[in-house]
Amino acid sequence: MNNDLSRILPDTQDSVLPYCIWYPAVADWQTYVGLARRKPSMKQSVARACIVADYKTVYDELNAEPDSSLIAEARDSPNPHYLRDLERKAAERGGVVSDDSPEWKRNTRKHMFEPTTTSLYKDVSNLIADTEFG
Repeated sequence: MNNDLSRILPDTQDSVLPYCIWYPAVADWQTYVGLARRKPSMKQSVARACIVADYKTVYDELNAEPDSSLIAEARDSPNPHYLRDLERKAAERGGVVSDDSPEWKRNTRKHMFEPTTTSLYKDVSNLIADTEFG
């Protein structure tokens, strides 16, 4: 998501809309609000992006249905508000909405990044490679 909604029109087919709108970077909260207004079918994805970005006010205004993807993301969130909200809604509404989503859709933000190795050296002055300039 690059904060550009110009290609998202009311008649844009749902099949061409992205699901993952929070990676590799989250959008501005106003972009998510605009997307949910333009395409109500994106509400669940916007709610998930709000959990990732910790946009609590926007998330609350969406009043999204508790589904397995949102609950998985809320469990990984450092803010307990989202999981409490989804659990409360699930109890009130008779359970979690079955979203029949594929496994990749249930991967949370913590699974989106590849692990890296980092070596830290206290003194790098002895590690500089010899370079010939000619």
